[in-house]
Amino acid sequence: MSSRMHDQLRDLGREIVREENPQEPWYRSRLWESKEIQKVLKGNKGSEKIRAIYLNKGSSEDFGETPEHAGHILTSEQFKNLTRLRFLHVNGAHFSGDFKNSIEELRWLQWQNCPLTFEAENINLKELVALDLSKSKISDKWGGWNSIMMAEELKFLDLTRCSSLEGTFFLSAFKNLEVLILKGCWRLEQIDSSIGDMKSMVRLDLTGCISLKELPLEAGKLKALEQLLLQGCQNISVVPDEIGALQNLEILNISGTGIKDLPYGIGKLRNLRILDASKLL
Repeated sequence: MSSRMHDQLRDLGREIVREENPQEPWYRSRLWESKEIQKVLKGNKGSEKIRAIYLNKGSSEDFGETPEHAGHILTSEQFKNLTRLRFLHVNGAHFSGDFKNSIEELRWLQWQNCPLTFEAENINLKELVALDLSKSKISDKWGGWNSIMMAEELKFLDLTRCSSLEGTFFLSAFKNLEVLILKGCWRLEQIDSSIGDMKSMVRLDLTGCISLKELPLEAGKLKALEQLLLQGCQNISVVPDEIGALQNLEILNISGTGIKDLPYGIGKLRNLRILDASKLL
């Protein structure tokens, strides 16, 4: 499908949504225009009709930016009536207040550039299946992990360029994870052994994790894994022989790593289609 065709379909879909209620955006199912979202949130006019909010551009000052909070401040009062919200995209926002009994049906949260501080209370994310925290300042001590780890049915987790992360203790909560992206987490030193419990994992992306020295042996338990991406992990010198148990593996990229010899078990990978071992250090 061409880009032009895609844009036309997007515009058509948006016009259909706009016609749900041209004058009162709080009675529409989806919101994507900054001024309308500002009108709904600042006026505390949210309703159970709203299922999706895409807030990416616009004036941060209109949402209450202060020097201490370089981003939108989203309060629990603004979300109190958004009880059926399923999709939320925000960039650089701070959540503040008590979120008890609100956004409990949220399935998809795209919270890029989220801050190191976590000020929300009683935020329930049990229904979350997809989470994107890419380009964020979060560390292992980030206060939001307790809320995130409620999401036991999480299937997609993107932590691209979360450069303060050093460990992954939080993975123990996500046994149903299918996609884990840790690309560009250059301070990351270890992958939690609990990754072996992720029986549905199909993609593990560790591209550019330059501080990572090894894969846990438990990675050999990822029976459903189709893509293992290690390019640029220059301190990894060995891939465990347990990799031979990954019978569904189709793509293995070890380009730019410190691996000198291919693991013996690689010969057992009957479904392997792409092996990139170029530019080995």
